[in-house]
Amino acid sequence: MRGQWQFNDLLMEPGNLRLRRARPRDQAFLLQLFHSSRLHLSQIPMPAEFVAALVRQQYDLQRTSYGKQFPDYLNLLIFLNQEPIGNLKLYKNEADECLRLLDIALLPAHQGRGYGSTLLRELQNRVAQNDWAFRLSVDRQNRRAKKLYSELGFRLENTSATHEEMIWTSAAYVG
Repeated sequence: MRGQWQFNDLLMEPGNLRLRRARPRDQAFLLQLFHSSRLHLSQIPMPAEFVAALVRQQYDLQRTSYGKQFPDYLNLLIFLNQEPIGNLKLYKNEADECLRLLDIALLPAHQGRGYGSTLLRELQNRVAQNDWAFRLSVDRQNRRAKKLYSELGFRLENTSATHEEMIWTSAAYVG
């Protein structure tokens, strides 16, 4: 039987990882995290103030876009022990019985340590328990992310000029 999720169902503590809703006071960290995943912008031959304004503008545009496309999406901070190390954005579509990964980001110092995989596996467990689908969109150029998603059992569903839509279902769940 398909279940209804409450937000508390998504609070998880796999290992030393913990999630909590982002709060207004977290904006400085979230902006820093956003910038850390776009270091190529720091190489623009422009004054630092210009680059900072450009990063802020892109950050604000992303937030606005997610808010319009996915009303009431979950914006969660990822903590390792008591330290914020990343951000996870999810959208629960009750009508389609689908959990959509909008974005996952970790500070560079915490990448490659299995934290993202741990969180995604835990989300897969929750999706399987509710017999939902788990969807995401990944940049076609992001080989590292596409490799991870494939290893976790996501399969290609659609392709656009810039992104690949991937899906994972409980039928693929092996425990």
